Amino acid sequence: MRASRRLCFALHGLGIAYLPDFAIREPLSDGRLLPLLEDAIGATGVFHISWPASKHPRRSGGHWSTS
Repeated sequence: MRASRRLCFALHGLGIAYLPDFAIREPLSDGRLLPLLEDAIGATGVFHISWPASKHPRRSGGHWSTS
């Protein structure tokens, strides 16, 4: 699910979202969002990225590469 969609759900009270600080800086500063589980989640600076192995993935799902 895209970060913008997770942010929208969290802003509307539909759950919690684990998002990078830069994506939620404004909602945190104006009080629309509150930080949760800060002690449970450490800052790693790691991003997990997935993309199709081909520009034209097969309908069957094809192969995915990850980093």
